[in-house]
Amino acid sequence: MMDEKLERFCQKLQECAPKLKVYIDSPKDPDGEIFLDIASTNFSTSVSYHPKVGFGFSISEGAYGSRPEELYRNPEKSAVRVRQLLEQTAMGDEPHGLTLPEMRALIGVTQSQIASRLDIKQPSVQRFEKRQNLRLDTLAGYVGAMGGRLEVNVVFDDMEVRMNLNSPKEEG
Repeated sequence: MMDEKLERFCQKLQECAPKLKVYIDSPKDPDGEIFLDIASTNFSTSVSYHPKVGFGFSISEGAYGSRPEELYRNPEKSAVRVRQLLEQTAMGDEPHGLTLPEMRALIGVTQSQIASRLDIKQPSVQRFEKRQNLRLDTLAGYVGAMGGRLEVNVVFDDMEVRMNLNSPKEEG
């Protein structure tokens, strides 16, 4: 019997990318992680799924076997993300992390809505989405206008840590 979220993911995937085939590798342990191999003629990706965690995507080359780079709790957004990866591949691009416009589209928010929430004009949002260098405080505001929060992780060869973006309290 298929989990309800997994079933919704497969249904949405068939709606938004009907040519994709999904192969489900169920674990022996009923509480274990499920792996989905998703493929078409010129595209393939693997997605992990655990009912308590959600859908995990490993986007980078050689990331298979490590923890997912992207995590989605919503099955419909997970299926749309697969379609985005399929479209990237169809355009000749390597699959990559989300750009700001792709993230905004996935969330279902318009530039005008973000502008209204930030009390700025829509062309300012459009320019911001095209910038190469972003200030963290501006990016945090943009992400907040979409309903999210910005977190920064720092990666070294021998460790990964979440960076505290708040200024340290001054001792007095």
